[in-house]
Amino acid sequence: LPDGAVLAGAWSTITPLRYLQRVDGVRPDLWIMQADAIGFRKLIERALEDQQPLYFLRSTDAGVRTLPVPVWDSNAVTHPDTRVLNDAMTWRGYDLAATAARPGDTLPITLYWQATAPQTADWSVFIHMLDENGEKVAQLDQTPLAAFYPPSSWQPGLLLADQYELALPSDLPPGTYHLIFGAYSGDDRFDWADGRSEQPLAEIMVVP
Repeated sequence: LPDGAVLAGAWSTITPLRYLQRVDGVRPDLWIMQADAIGFRKLIERALEDQQPLYFLRSTDAGVRTLPVPVWDSNAVTHPDTRVLNDAMTWRGYDLAATAARPGDTLPITLYWQATAPQTADWSVFIHMLDENGEKVAQLDQTPLAAFYPPSSWQPGLLLADQYELALPSDLPPGTYHLIFGAYSGDDRFDWADGRSEQPLAEIMVVP
């Protein structure tokens, strides 16, 4: 991690890191903070204003992952695109770790968002995997940025990397599948500028 980076996460995630830092003297330059601590968002905003490296920590079955936010170089987006969600939000593309997977795999997906105006409320993202008949075989619902830095806090103009991990069923038959995504609040999906409530993302080939 870069010198002076900010690491934010849940109490259970950051406690071992704080121990290593304070007791063993590991990486004393890092700022490690609890994501729901008082004043967290103000400190995050200051880090963003200063372009200080910022990472969210997430616990997974494989351990703790660091999620970099925001993205200062738009060339880092593997599959750049532009789709307008509404007057205040634009989707800028995605990264996909692989286009082939096996049953039971976890598929890392990164969506890139850019607010064009302040958000008036928070919302969630859905990612669905559909088979050739359009039947849903896997899904994931999550507040952007794991709710650590929700849309209502986003600064207009920042390009934000929003990471997801879609778990595939262990009994998923081999074949070609389609990823779609969209946004919603409560029970209501948001319509995109093209009038659709969902957007195609990518094709995934499931192999034995």
